[in-house]
Amino acid sequence: LPLVGCNQKASDFNMEEVVKTLKINREKSLNLENAKAVMEETGKIIKKYSDNKELEAVYLKGKEAVITRADIEQTIDFLMLKGGLDEEGAIKEAVKLETEREAIYEEAVANGFAATDDEIKAYHEELKQTMSKSDNKDIIEQVIKAFGSEEKYWDYETKVSKKDLPIIKYRKALEQQYKDKAVKLRENLVEPTYEEGFENFFEKYMEALAKEENYQLVK
Repeated sequence: LPLVGCNQKASDFNMEEVVKTLKINREKSLNLENAKAVMEETGKIIKKYSDNKELEAVYLKGKEAVITRADIEQTIDFLMLKGGLDEEGAIKEAVKLETEREAIYEEAVANGFAATDDEIKAYHEELKQTMSKSDNKDIIEQVIKAFGSEEKYWDYETKVSKKDLPIIKYRKALEQQYKDKAVKLRENLVEPTYEEGFENFFEKYMEALAKEENYQLVK
């Protein structure tokens, strides 16, 4: 999707500079000892970034893809909460995940994949049913609790699903093409061997799409 109303200057995407700028003024994540506390903190993280207008400014800009600072900060917090990575490692992994996610989303849209209101509604009904039957229902409810109401939580999920569903649909279509050994990609960004397995192929494809975006750090 094209960038609208952005007059900020962009510079070459340098990981060291990204790490440096994201480390500044970051809040430290909590060490949580149980799943319920983790999910409650997850809800707080989501709520914090969905409400923070200051972090909605564009941080990385590609040919088509646009990533806000909130996108990356939220993913960093999730990774830190999950554990296993120090802050710098979490920043690098978050940048990788977000640049690939936005790139594959733009490619999905370019290939005609979208999400209608009815599809989003049906998708949410499936999620609600899955959540209601989950053994960890009380833990999941901690995420919703952080929003103050179910309505606010599902409003947030609607925004997320508008991007997630096109990606899911495009991935599903590619997986079928892979099974049929008939993958069709724009400009042959990745040449599948049909021996590497779909997961490995898809990861290489996202990496190639992210590289093609040629992201720039917005000042």
